Amino acid sequence: MKTFSKLKHVISFLLICSLTTAFGQENTETSFNDKLYQQYKEKGVDAAIAAYHQEADKDDEYTGMTEPLNQLGYQILMEGKDEDAAEKVFLEQIKTYPKEANPLDSYGEFLMNKGENEKATEYLKKSVAAIEAMDDPSEAKDILIASKSNLAKLNGKTAVFDFVDGNWNMEIYDIVDGIKAPPYNGSMKWSYNDDNTIITGKMYDTQGTYRGSRIIAYNALDDVYDLAYARSGVYAGLQPSTLTIEENSAQKVVFLETFKEDGKDKKARHVITKKDKMVDWSVTELDDNEAENEVVVMNFKKQD
Repeated sequence: MKTFSKLKHVISFLLICSLTTAFGQENTETSFNDKLYQQYKEKGVDAAIAAYHQEADKDDEYTGMTEPLNQLGYQILMEGKDEDAAEKVFLEQIKTYPKEANPLDSYGEFLMNKGENEKATEYLKKSVAAIEAMDDPSEAKDILIASKSNLAKLNGKTAVFDFVDGNWNMEIYDIVDGIKAPPYNGSMKWSYNDDNTIITGKMYDTQGTYRGSRIIAYNALDDVYDLAYARSGVYAGLQPSTLTIEENSAQKVVFLETFKEDGKDKKARHVITKKDKMVDWSVTELDDNEAENEVVVMNFKKQD
């Protein structure tokens, strides 16, 4: 089973608790969490859940990722390696706090990592709906990002640009007044970071000299892709833009790029056609009336 993304938050919380205890300050929350896990190990998950409900005031206010039931579920899963018991705890958390988003998100993530994608989607959507119904959804921004990120994975939105991963030979043609200029030749090397959240393309000329980078990352909150471009040898910072997918299939990807140029809002439509190890990529600028003007055509061939 894959490592759960919330585990780092749980570990960070427990580390803070342990440091507080080391300085001689009483931490009843940590001792209660330890007590619940000990009950699980000695008497089983039902006894741990019963102990939770017997504790005074524990059902009155939900405390998010630090909630003892939430932490117990992850601890049983990660340390005890007991999926059935962990699932029972996550479901108990939903039952105890039916209006809260985090229990739904935790269980949705649990189901996703089990491969029960349809059911996971159901609970993650419920988590998003619970947050959007709040008077101030910003209070649950971290949970909203977690739920929407997992939904994006399940819906394949994080994989839209997977096809560019690898090394490519390229020809780039600028188009001026409808006429193709001589091509600029070189290569592009696209690769993901360690956890596949960012894909970076590095451009080189025919001599192998680095010429610039493009960085693409999916923004789950806004359902767009953030792109930044940096040129080699020019200290102009990152040139940002936003990509909105209009069409995505095995043969074709179309997206609208929005950006600022000289303080003005600009738009460009990209049409990418995929065929075997070849990619044709055209860029068309849109004026204020949405009239199109093709400005760049790029041809890529994947290196063996």
